[in-house]
Amino acid sequence: MIESLITGDSTREEVADWAMFWVTEGESEISDLALWGVLSTLSGADMKVGPDEYMHGMDDFTFWLSEAKKAAASGE
Repeated sequence: MIESLITGDSTREEVADWAMFWVTEGESEISDLALWGVLSTLSGADMKVGPDEYMHGMDDFTFWLSEAKKAAASGE
């Protein structure tokens, strides 16, 4: 989902809603702490600091993807 956010195939709101579902409804199904961290972070992808200004930008999304890949590679 982070990649679809970066490419523009998904909106911030779509990604945040998808992740929030897993954070709130699928919590019992997630035992991987790295995955939990990614979902938790993505659930805030649509947070705003003003009417037309988002808290997170493309640099953040790219960093989140990098961190998710590192966690997956290390087995965290």
